[in-house]
Amino acid sequence: MTRSLISMTSIKRLAASINHAQKVQNNEQLIKAQGGNIKELPPKYAVQSVEFNPETRITRIEFLQSQQYRTIERYITQNYVKYPVFSEWKIRNKTIKKSIKLTNSLLETLNIHEDELIRLFAEEIILSLNNEELMPSWFIKNYLIREKNELLQKNSITFNNFKMTKENEISNCNKSIEEHDLILSKLNKRLKKINKKCQKKELIIKNIEEATPSLIKSIFTLGIYTYLISNKRKTKILNSITLLQIKNDNLQKVIDDESLIIQNNKHSIDTFKKDIASKRKECEQQINEIKITYAQKISEVTPLVDYIQEDADFIPLKMFSGIEYEKIIGCYIIHNKEKDKYYVGQSKDVLKRLKQHFKGTIPLNPIFAEDYYTSAYDDKSLLFEIKIIKCDTKDELDNTERQLIYDYDSWNNGYNGTSGNI
Repeated sequence: MTRSLISMTSIKRLAASINHAQKVQNNEQLIKAQGGNIKELPPKYAVQSVEFNPETRITRIEFLQSQQYRTIERYITQNYVKYPVFSEWKIRNKTIKKSIKLTNSLLETLNIHEDELIRLFAEEIILSLNNEELMPSWFIKNYLIREKNELLQKNSITFNNFKMTKENEISNCNKSIEEHDLILSKLNKRLKKINKKCQKKELIIKNIEEATPSLIKSIFTLGIYTYLISNKRKTKILNSITLLQIKNDNLQKVIDDESLIIQNNKHSIDTFKKDIASKRKECEQQINEIKITYAQKISEVTPLVDYIQEDADFIPLKMFSGIEYEKIIGCYIIHNKEKDKYYVGQSKDVLKRLKQHFKGTIPLNPIFAEDYYTSAYDDKSLLFEIKIIKCDTKDELDNTERQLIYDYDSWNNGYNGTSGNI
């Protein structure tokens, strides 16, 4: 007797077929999970460190490059095509070092720098300097624009929240109106029925009052006619009319109350709509004020000084390291802000001469050194500031120097040892 309806061979073939189908399915899932044949993703960058020398403006920047990659561990074949099976994603880090001199001119063009990394992280580099005086105009404008947009967004959120609250109140009022309109409709139907009953009963009273007693009718109706026109019936009907009128009055009072609720809700809706319109006007006015204020602020932003200007006032000494070299014939004034002492000098190359007085912001000239090292300033780089007056001739140099020594009293109460060239 056969124990099975299928042979062992067929069973093995079926099992092999099922296993193969399962393997194909698993391979398809694996191929799909691999996400294609990409071995590595585009690198990501971050600023790792920024070392800035304020005296030389030399800036050393380290960028961290992080890249995800994976390796092939084996291959699988699907429909006669070999597919790679990759490892889990790994991370490969690399430090990229760059060095630049952040002159004022370069700071003003850092956001369009030819080096892609410096260009991309220009704002972060500026922030790492932690010095407001070195913030270029594009950087300040960008942050003013962002600050403006934040205020505009905050204004918009405030209005939308206010509007949403009022619209919810309006929605609640409309729902209340719908509910009380439905109640009012039912009450009016009941009032109409009561009035209709009253009218019928009043008509009966009228007929009773107009009816004429008749013995024949009374006999013919077995006395019913007499009852129908009797005062007793009239009184009974009048009492029922009175009760109906009381119901009518009570119902009318409820109707009036419902109508008042509806009226109050409509009034509230009008008030809420006016509130929204008023708030919108207020917010629009604030938006205009914000735009005008920030347009003014942005228009007042000026680039960092590149060269010595004829009408320039005193410039912090530490800012001179960022000015482009220019051979200037003229007089210069060095001001100690703490002691309010001045030194006036002249040179055929003022910027070169200043480098003989100072290395960055540290005095090389002994006449300034004592005040520098004994200064109470926490940041001594802020101690001295410079002003330059350009001249054309030797006579102009001598005359200007003498006049400046006199104007700033730098001979008697400053650093000058003479009253100038005679």
